[in-house]
Amino acid sequence: MTSLFNDKVAFPSLHTVEIKGLVELKMIWQYKLSTADSFSKLEKVIVHNCKNLVKVFSSSMQGKLHNLKRLQISHCEMVEEVFEIQMPNIIEQTYNIMPSQLIHLSLVSLSKLKHVWSKDPQGTLTFPHLKEVTATLCPSLESIFPPSIARELFKLGKLDIQYCGIQEIVAKHQVLEEELETEPPPELLINADSFSELEVKVSHCDNLIRIFHLICTKFSAI
Repeated sequence: MTSLFNDKVAFPSLHTVEIKGLVELKMIWQYKLSTADSFSKLEKVIVHNCKNLVKVFSSSMQGKLHNLKRLQISHCEMVEEVFEIQMPNIIEQTYNIMPSQLIHLSLVSLSKLKHVWSKDPQGTLTFPHLKEVTATLCPSLESIFPPSIARELFKLGKLDIQYCGIQEIVAKHQVLEEELETEPPPELLINADSFSELEVKVSHCDNLIRIFHLICTKFSAI
């Protein structure tokens, strides 16, 4: 089975997608969907034990995630990314950019997962309502958030990372790796004020170098 949903059907009122044990499934959504409002009311997605699935959301779903509240992906050993990101100028179908309502994100036992977001969406997709993120047994995962996503996490309250291969919670901005040899400028840092209520639990992540590149405005050195 190549994909579960294609351009032949439309689901404008679907609220929940739960997929379990489809071991031949490689893709859930095709790159071309039937109508602009198809899946636009989707609130919960659960994917479990789909052994050949490579990505969860193809780029065709990028403009349809504004009502998504809960996402759970587990025991899908071939998944390499959750959200495939394409920038607006190369997306065939235009859409209005709206913040996602995602509150809970759970990633469990995804041995090949490298990125949650395939690239930094740079404001084309935001998750300002995200409150809880859990990642467990994801040994190939390099980081959790791209910089633009991290800067909008004003409601994030719980971050639980265990047995993952991450080096950083927030990935470096590309300019940090390619151009800067000194400390990054403030505009590329994550404001610590955004995480004043954040509870962080990190265990058995032996590759972890740092949690965040932070800029603090509430505190001063003594």
